Amino acid sequence: MTTPVGAANGTTQPPATVPATKRNDEMDKDAFLKLLVAQLKYQDPLAPNDPAAFMTQTAQFTQVEKLEQIASQGETTNRALGLSAASGLIGRNVSWINADGETETAKVSAANSTIDGVTLSVGDQKISLDAVTGIS
Repeated sequence: MTTPVGAANGTTQPPATVPATKRNDEMDKDAFLKLLVAQLKYQDPLAPNDPAAFMTQTAQFTQVEKLEQIASQGETTNRALGLSAASGLIGRNVSWINADGETETAKVSAANSTIDGVTLSVGDQKISLDAVTGIS
């Protein structure tokens, strides 16, 4: 177990550890909450943190959580809109540029929503809805 820095002189501070983050330098809401709890756990009861600063941190946490919810709802809405647009292409011919840089045209037989987005079944292959360059 690590001894808090400054414990010998009667003050306590959190141990010098950094919580793991999911991607690069970004913090998720769980890491933010852990830091907030650690801050409260190790604060000096005779000189507590400024209440205004605590309220600011709480408001920031709430904002982060709401922004994550909005982003998730936006992704769901975009996927539904893409699938709706793709369903209107079933039975029609679409054009796209293949890997060789040539334009191909084929009839859409189905539309699917995958983890990578909306795909169209054209002939014996699947193409992204984003790859469509023309409709006839």
